[in-house]
Amino acid sequence: MKFMDGYMLTTGQPVAEYVDKAVRHVLLRQGVLGLKVKILLDWDPSGKQGPKTPFPDKVAAWLSNRLPNPAEQCSAIPRAVASVAAPASDSMAGWRGGPRRC
Repeated sequence: MKFMDGYMLTTGQPVAEYVDKAVRHVLLRQGVLGLKVKILLDWDPSGKQGPKTPFPDKVAAWLSNRLPNPAEQCSAIPRAVASVAAPASDSMAGWRGGPRRC
């Protein structure tokens, strides 16, 4: 029987820091019963009751003061690359795309 609840890390460096594992074998009259327990520890900034390093899946995003302008992004494309025309061949006859417009 398996009893599971919640989220458990299985790969990477955080497994070594955040997962506490225990294995015990119980000898019974009819055979051996094995128990495996895994506990995911909470992050503790002081490091007393859990890992001191923060959880790696926490992502912090900061908004910049100025959002990028699409016109500025297109001006960064070199003129030689931007002015290349698509080849006029029959293999491109079914192509529905077009040149990139800035």
